[in-house]
Amino acid sequence: MYRPQSRALQTQELLELIFQQLWDVEDRESEIRRRSYRGTLPALARTCRTFYDPAIRVLWKRIPGLSVLTHLFPQDDFTIEDNKKIFFKRTEFLQDTAFRQRFRTYAVLVKHISYRHFTRFSMHFSALNHLATKVSVSGPLFHNAVSVVLPCYSTRPMEAMFYPAVVLGPFVRNVLIYTDGAVEPGENIAASRILGGPLTKAMLDRLHPYAANFTDFAVQLIDRKAIKCIPGIDSLCTQLSACLRRVELTQFVLSPDVLFAISQLGGLEVFLLSVDTPDRPTPIRPPAPLLFPALTHLHVEVLTMDAGQDFLRRLQAPSLTSLYLEFWLPDDDDHDDDEDLALPLRDLKPIFSVLSGRHAAPKLSSIEVDVGEFNRDAFVIKGPTLLPIVEFKDLTSITIHRCACVELDDANLLQLFSSWPKLVEFIFEPPELHTSVIYRKKLTLEGLHNALQRCPNLARLSLACDARRVPPAKGVPHQCLKVWDVGFSPIQSGRAVGEWLRQFYPRLEAASLEYFSHFASGLETIKDEKGIPEHELEKVLMINRWNDVVSVLRG
Repeated sequence: MYRPQSRALQTQELLELIFQQLWDVEDRESEIRRRSYRGTLPALARTCRTFYDPAIRVLWKRIPGLSVLTHLFPQDDFTIEDNKKIFFKRTEFLQDTAFRQRFRTYAVLVKHISYRHFTRFSMHFSALNHLATKVSVSGPLFHNAVSVVLPCYSTRPMEAMFYPAVVLGPFVRNVLIYTDGAVEPGENIAASRILGGPLTKAMLDRLHPYAANFTDFAVQLIDRKAIKCIPGIDSLCTQLSACLRRVELTQFVLSPDVLFAISQLGGLEVFLLSVDTPDRPTPIRPPAPLLFPALTHLHVEVLTMDAGQDFLRRLQAPSLTSLYLEFWLPDDDDHDDDEDLALPLRDLKPIFSVLSGRHAAPKLSSIEVDVGEFNRDAFVIKGPTLLPIVEFKDLTSITIHRCACVELDDANLLQLFSSWPKLVEFIFEPPELHTSVIYRKKLTLEGLHNALQRCPNLARLSLACDARRVPPAKGVPHQCLKVWDVGFSPIQSGRAVGEWLRQFYPRLEAASLEYFSHFASGLETIKDEKGIPEHELEKVLMINRWNDVVSVLRG
């Protein structure tokens, strides 16, 4: 007897899939373009009954905030004040049978409730209270919601109190909290309103009954700052369970006990956190290992170098494939943020030595290192810097941002690339405001070519070298390199290097070869050629020669 292997989709389902793709495209477009055709789905819904149901399902599946509910309210029963807050003038309609039925029709479709702190309108806390208490529907208002965003601002504490009761339901699995992170009383901020105060704690306590079912939990600060342990957040984190797949707390420092508890969750795959030196020594001696059995992606904001090394020393992540380290280190020097001043350089070897010392992440394939915004630190890459991580044989991507100085020679690079045959990306990105100089170190174009022979899959490269001497025609053509930023590499004959690149790097296109980027863009601001300093003329000469390389690659 024949049995179909898959059922045929109904017309409603096909239309819903099509409308969902249309909605996704709109979401990816710029705000200006979204405004130009955001009414597409409503217009389709009004066309005919066949289009109405699938279009409405898509429109209400993911709502940008509670302000969309005004489309269900009688226009004479609510008002929007000057502060862009929505108030009810009358509330009797909330208990009307016809309104309840209409509300239920749309509310059951809602799966994701976002919150935009820059949105045009938002609900006043009194309106939130009326919604939570007077709309007589059985159970939560948004029974099927799985993802919600909660506001928690020190300037709007009453909103933080009433908002959760409106949006939380039994199927909520994904919770994101937006907060301004106020930690001290100040102008217009009472002590009770600060993060960690009683009002915030009351809001966080509302989440406790749901926390065991969370698969994604995040707290994001609107202002960039790092905050020490917040008891309310620590307490909530103790309620998380093995259901958790992702947690983001990059601007909060968890207490040692809570961090250890999270590390034991068997389902956690993605973890974003900050680490800092504790105010008082941890009572655990020696510190217990942080075993993340399922963790694949780890993002660590390092607030002190000692804290970063201590965390990596305790880390055990047998499934970890991607590591992102972001340094927010204290500025020890009292100086201005002048781009002409020498940048404080830091060598990453101590961090990499700890990372590789215990073989705690045998599957690691991607390492990315960056410096926090407004932090003046930059990195120096010396011959021994990357040697500790040669043990990670599966590395496919290495990216070091704000890399102000690279001191690798031909032998160093050959040793590194010989250890990483699967490498696809090798990026050393210089600081944008760093006053770059022409490369004068020991890595040559020939040495780079020899090293690339060991990495046949490398497709993206950002690394300067001495290209004044054209390498001999040896080796096999590299079939994968598509993008190369040569930085401030010196060159003698652009046409000769261009012909050599065409022979040995046939997939490298002219548009994908970058050179002297920041300096070249600054040439547009020079109106008088007399204004170019003598020591900068050599860079202009090098740009002209690399232009010849581009001409050859274009054919």
